[in-house]
Amino acid sequence: MRARKLFIFIFFFLVFTFLSQEVISSSSEYETDLVITAYNIHLRPDFERNLVKVAVLAEIENFSSISIGKTQIMLCTLIDTGDLRAEVKQIFWLRKGRKDPLNFSIKTVKNPFDAATNISLYELFFREPLKPREKVVLEFVYTIKGKSIKDSFPLGKGETKELYLISDFRWLPQIFIPAQKVGQFNNIYKPEWTLRIEYPSLYVAVVDGQLIKKTELNGNNVEEWKSIIKGFPQVLIGQYEKVKKSEGKFTIEIYTPKDQEIKEAVNFLSKDIFKILQLYFDLYGDSGSTVYRLVASYTTWGGHGLYMGQVIDRNYLKSLDLFTIAHEIAHTWWGFLITSYGEGSKFLREAMANFSAAWALKQIKGEAYFVNALRGFKTGTFCYYVALNRVDKQYPLVIQEGYDPRSIVFKNYQKGPLVLNTLRFELKDELFFQCLRAVVENFKDRNITLSTFIDTFNQVSGRNLTPLFRDLCWGTGYPIYQLVHFESVKAGEKYKTIVRIKNEGDIGVLCPLMLSTINQRIVKWFKVSGKKDKEFSYLTQDKVINV
Repeated sequence: MRARKLFIFIFFFLVFTFLSQEVISSSSEYETDLVITAYNIHLRPDFERNLVKVAVLAEIENFSSISIGKTQIMLCTLIDTGDLRAEVKQIFWLRKGRKDPLNFSIKTVKNPFDAATNISLYELFFREPLKPREKVVLEFVYTIKGKSIKDSFPLGKGETKELYLISDFRWLPQIFIPAQKVGQFNNIYKPEWTLRIEYPSLYVAVVDGQLIKKTELNGNNVEEWKSIIKGFPQVLIGQYEKVKKSEGKFTIEIYTPKDQEIKEAVNFLSKDIFKILQLYFDLYGDSGSTVYRLVASYTTWGGHGLYMGQVIDRNYLKSLDLFTIAHEIAHTWWGFLITSYGEGSKFLREAMANFSAAWALKQIKGEAYFVNALRGFKTGTFCYYVALNRVDKQYPLVIQEGYDPRSIVFKNYQKGPLVLNTLRFELKDELFFQCLRAVVENFKDRNITLSTFIDTFNQVSGRNLTPLFRDLCWGTGYPIYQLVHFESVKAGEKYKTIVRIKNEGDIGVLCPLMLSTINQRIVKWFKVSGKKDKEFSYLTQDKVINV
C-alpha cells in the first residue's frame, strides 16, 4: 500500500514539475528562449554576380527551463527594402566533434509591419532537444542576393559597386520573435562575433570592430575582425580611398570615392569631427575605442550609425551637413553602447542623437546654431503657421493605442530633443549631463528601457522626475505661456517688477524669462501649471522696460 501511495505521489510530482516547467519556460531574461550568444562569420562578396557568399557558425544556448527541439530563424527580413533576399544552401548541427546536416523547412508569415507582404522563416528541427542552459553550434551556409545585377542591394545602388550590409538588413541568422511593433525594439541578447572577409584587393573594407589580421591571397584581401562591444557587425566594402587623420588621442579613418569635392568637404569637416568626438567622450564617457571610421557612400540612404563610425550619403558631405554627422556619431553611445528596447526605444536612440547633435553644434558653432536647431524641432513638432494659427495633432513619444506608430517614430526626432532640453532646464547643465553619463557608465553594453533611464535620473538627481517624464514622453500636452501683464515700480533704492503669466496649455515646464533694463538683460526662471495663471515678483537695480 505504501509503495502504491509513493508511486502515485511521484507520478503527480513529476506531472506538476513538468507543467511548472512549461509555465516557467514562457518567461525568459530575453524575449527568446533560445539565444544566439556568438557568431563566427566567413563572408565573400561576388561583385560580378551581385551576391555575397556567407558561412556562419552560430552558438545557440537554451535560456529557458525546458528542453527545446526546434526553432525559427529569420534571415534578410528587412522591411524597408525588397531588394535583399537570402538563399540557404545547408544548415549543419555541430556537436561533440560531429557535423551533421540539419533538417529545415521554409514557411511564410505575415509581415508584422506590412500586412500585404510576407516574410520567410527557416524552421529548424534539432537532432536532439536542447536542454536548459545547454549550447549547440549551428552552421548556416547561404548566399545574399540582390534582385537585379545592376541596381540593387547588397552591392550598392549608386555609381560604383559597394557592399552595403548594415544590421538593419538582418543579414545574419537571428531567432524569430513574433511580436514586434514599429519603432519598438525587442530585448534580445547582444552576441560577440568574429569575422573573416575576402574581397578583391582593389577594394577597401570597413567593419565596426577591431581589425586583427590582414593578408593578401591570390589578388584578394583577407581580413579578420572581432567585436569590441557586443552586437551585430556591419560591413561595407567599396572602391574607396582611405585617408587617416589624427588629433590628440583620436584617429579618423575616412573612406571616400574618387571625388575631389567629397575629399575637400571631409577635410574641411574633420576638425569639427575631432571636436565632437572629444565632446561626447567628455559628456558620456569612454566608448572603448579612439578610432572613428567615416564612409562616404554612393548609396542614397542618408546617414547610418556604426559603432565608432558611420556611413553617410556623399551628398550630405558635399553640403557640409555637420548636424547629421554629429547625430550619427552620437549613436555610438545611444544605440550601440546603450541599446534600448520596449517602450521608448526610439527616444533613447533618435531623440538622444538629435539632442546631442544640437548640443555639439552649440559648443562648436555657437548659441545661435543651438537655438536654430531647437526652432527646427519646434516647427517639426507643431508645424505652426502664425498666419493660420494652427497646431498639428500632437503625438506621444511612446507607442500607444490610438496613435499612428510611424508618426510617433518621427516625433522622437523632433519632439524628443525638446523634451531632453526641458529636462536640462529642470536640472541645469551639470546635473543633467551627470545623469546621462551615469546611464552610460551603469549600463554600458547592455539593454535598457526608458523606465531604467528615468530611474537613473531619479537616483542621480535625488528628485522624483517620473511625473514630468510621464507628461513629456507618454502625454501629448504642452505649455502655452502668455505674458498677461507686467509693471515695474520704484521700491526703495530698487525696482519691483510684477509679472503675470498665464498657461493655456495642458502642462507646465520650467521656462526662461528675460527682464530687460536699459543696462542689462536678466534671465529668471518660472513654471506655471497647465490651465493656470501665476504672478511673479522680481527686484532689480534698474527699471524693467520689457519682459
